Amino acid sequence: MLEKLGKPTLQVKVRNLETEQYKSQLIKIGVNLNQIAKKLNSGAKFMIADQKKVLDDIDILKRHIIDINSKI
Repeated sequence: MLEKLGKPTLQVKVRNLETEQYKSQLIKIGVNLNQIAKKLNSGAKFMIADQKKVLDDIDILKRHIIDINSKI
């Protein structure tokens, strides 16, 4: 009826739950990366095993980002 009168109509935005979950996961990944960067930039001494673990975690996060991005 409003449309026929030339008045604005209410647009219902359909939320894709899967996309919202992917966005939430990307935010969590971003937080993790920020924590890693803060630790690395703090000048703290790392053992070689710790450095390997951080690099492995970054690689895992990168793969998750690529996977999530391909599904959005």
